[in-house]
Amino acid sequence: MTWLGTESVNVPRSALPKTGLLKLWFPTPVVMGPQNPVSIVSVTPAAWLKQPPSTDAALSDAYFEVPLDKLAGDLNISVQFQFTHYQENFKVDPNNVGTYDRATALYRQYTRSYGNTFISDEIRQTAKKVVGSEKNPYLAAKKLYDYILKEIRYSYMPHMAAWPRGERESVYVQRLKRGDCGAQSMYFSALCRSLGIPARTTGGWQLFTGNFAGHFWAEFYLPNYGWIPVDPTAADIADWTNKITDQQRAAFKAYYFANQDPLRCNVQLDVDEPTVPPVDGEIMVPLALQDPAGTCSTMKDPLSVLLSQYQTKSAQLLSGSAPMAAGPLH
Repeated sequence: MTWLGTESVNVPRSALPKTGLLKLWFPTPVVMGPQNPVSIVSVTPAAWLKQPPSTDAALSDAYFEVPLDKLAGDLNISVQFQFTHYQENFKVDPNNVGTYDRATALYRQYTRSYGNTFISDEIRQTAKKVVGSEKNPYLAAKKLYDYILKEIRYSYMPHMAAWPRGERESVYVQRLKRGDCGAQSMYFSALCRSLGIPARTTGGWQLFTGNFAGHFWAEFYLPNYGWIPVDPTAADIADWTNKITDQQRAAFKAYYFANQDPLRCNVQLDVDEPTVPPVDGEIMVPLALQDPAGTCSTMKDPLSVLLSQYQTKSAQLLSGSAPMAAGPLH
């Protein structure tokens, strides 16, 4: 499916300080696996753009600096982009998975305990208990996926109180057995990593309703196959209705392991990737760049709170089938 996306910020001049430097980060799509090609169509005004997005980076954002003493009228910034995202359907033969090269940069990066994908002793013990004697990474990952569907309850997360300000998200889910899409995916990734299976939490937006809404999911890496998608929260939708049979519910849940619909837009490969350039101030949810975010040294309140009132995102389907009718996932 090919989409044209537009995100804009339109803030009245009276809502901003008279002086100071406004720094803004606009998320944009990245080139990865099922998402290619990606192009930036337009950036307005170009004069404030200090660092253009790099669509082949691990996290893509357009970075702006606005000197407020030179801002005569309202703040109006718009970024437009186009991307194509394909459906994924993996037919994995467990006997053909191959062996990990533990010396590669990929293996070292995505099996480490870092950021919100933190591997505590309890997470390591849980992973070992769930997979038992299973050594095949594909079959072990399936056991971890089934465990999350059975034992972890969907719940909105207090992201702003989480790490780096407080508890790591994977640890939060381990302790309370609940979490939203990002937290569940980080927990799955931490469980996999604890067993030596490379994994990461990726995402940005889903387009189930035909417009952008924040969403994250997981991927684990298999030799001979690449990055395999896993979306336990999308699978949870099957439990939100009583209008399907048990067989249909089981099939729906099974689909979101090693398969994925095309209604996605990746803006970062891993939630633990930093913004570019690194944030030197306060962003509301640093692990998820899903909306325009910013900082301003002359503002008392976080700028992201103000931006949330004056931002819009829209998606236009250019080619492909119409989106499914489903509620947004956050």
